[in-house]
Amino acid sequence: MTCILAAIALVVLAGVGAAAAENDSQPAPHTNATRWSDDADTCLTTDGYREQYGRDPRPAELLATCTDFTYETPPNVTAANERLRQSITPGDESTSIGPSSAPTGSNGRLQDVRVSLLTVSPSTLVHENATTTRYVRPTGTVHGYVDYRVDTSPVTTGNTTVTWRLQSHRVESVSLATKTDVVATDSNTQQPTFTYQQVPTGRTQFRLTATVTAAFERTVTVTANGTRETTSELITANVTVTDTRDVVVTRPAATTAALATHDGTRKVLLSNMTSWSRYTLSGTPDHAVQNVWRFYTAEEPAWQTLDKATATTTETVRPTVRPLVVHAVPTNPHPAPDRPWGPVQVADRTGTQHARPQLDDSNLTITPTAYQHVDSLRLHHPAASSVTLHGLVFGPPTTRSLPATPQRVRNVSLELTTVSHSTTDATLRVSLTDEATGAPLSTEIPGPNHSGGTVIVAGTPVSLNATGQATLVVSEPGVYRATYRPATWRPGQRAYRSADATTTWHPLTTFRGLTDAFWELSQLLLAAGGVLYAARQLGRLSSPNT
Repeated sequence: MTCILAAIALVVLAGVGAAAAENDSQPAPHTNATRWSDDADTCLTTDGYREQYGRDPRPAELLATCTDFTYETPPNVTAANERLRQSITPGDESTSIGPSSAPTGSNGRLQDVRVSLLTVSPSTLVHENATTTRYVRPTGTVHGYVDYRVDTSPVTTGNTTVTWRLQSHRVESVSLATKTDVVATDSNTQQPTFTYQQVPTGRTQFRLTATVTAAFERTVTVTANGTRETTSELITANVTVTDTRDVVVTRPAATTAALATHDGTRKVLLSNMTSWSRYTLSGTPDHAVQNVWRFYTAEEPAWQTLDKATATTTETVRPTVRPLVVHAVPTNPHPAPDRPWGPVQVADRTGTQHARPQLDDSNLTITPTAYQHVDSLRLHHPAASSVTLHGLVFGPPTTRSLPATPQRVRNVSLELTTVSHSTTDATLRVSLTDEATGAPLSTEIPGPNHSGGTVIVAGTPVSLNATGQATLVVSEPGVYRATYRPATWRPGQRAYRSADATTTWHPLTTFRGLTDAFWELSQLLLAAGGVLYAARQLGRLSSPNT
């Protein structure tokens, strides 16, 4: 019975995963993968879901209130964050509310000015190893948040009373900038929205800067000897505060090429791959390879707690509404095709090894102890005309066409010969040429005839010069083997097949070696005959019948 229930659960979860993939653009507000988002997993009913979220749930969304699941590609949380943002309101004139981690500033009676980058959409927090990096697209939207308070409490000291009457207050200006450019400016808003476009790829920093001003009428009243003297003046306060986010601007990209081998196998090479989550080859939906990443949604880290400040108290509160952000964690040691025995097979991959990130993944698929950050893949595929790459950040994928006529692998001619020898050693020469053109192939000198790869003779790597040759001296008789293993093929380079060659050397294969061996054998035979003759004579002398 237990096995039956487990099988049913797997089928249900598989259906949930499929539904999640189909509805990536509109995840439920509570969808998450770990307890970081503080989802209580209370298993809402249909009526409860409708009451809490204002609409009927899809089956996957209803099940998500009981459990957690992840995505193959980054989900879109923009619509959900837009609804959440509309529910976030700043405090009134006497109350300042904002993230506990947000920078603050004060000046006189203008107090607790806070500015925060509410959301950067789209973006993904990638847990690579010991650090977490926020990746964004070259085009996106930044939502900001500004709040402040004014203090008009009177102050009495002895016979002097100072009162404050607020004349005006406003967000004088708020701007979004990168390290190099000011993207846009606005004013008179505590919840600005900025759209940035075509920010160059690479590391940069988003800076949200707000300047708040307030004007007060300051009145000083002095009472002495039964008389009251009053003076007033206009006081202006200004505060400028900046919040920053370090980001990496990225888009999925790769260099593509195709190679045809002599046995008819077709290989596709993807190199210089940047920030990819999944790619598909033209054909059927099964022609896909998943990177090491899985994605989930959780609350924006900066909005875990809020500080609520008034003239008399400051308290830390838990926000009732929290914006979402997409997270990415490695859940596999290396990329793998959707179908392990399908038409797409990974032949080779290159990249750097990373240690697993330090995460509390008790509710998440266990991450590997180490994973490979792959930037180049070679795979077998019978026929494909294009490849589509999905990035680490939600957005349109990148499609690259493959060459209609693939490059062909070239044969090489590898020769190993004995050029000289003696009774104690021999000199071997190894040469490598292009079989079709006869041109020498070097493994040492860069240039048009540089083949790359490695030539190994008798277990020792040797470098071939510009003539495609190398020599080495050996002293042990026997069979010697030379092996050529081509380097990993890159677009723009010729592709070669591996090759082997052998030769033998022994001193007996030379005339001098034969004569020396005959002379040494003769000496041994004479010595042995002398020993036998002496033994026989000694035997006769010792015999009593002699």
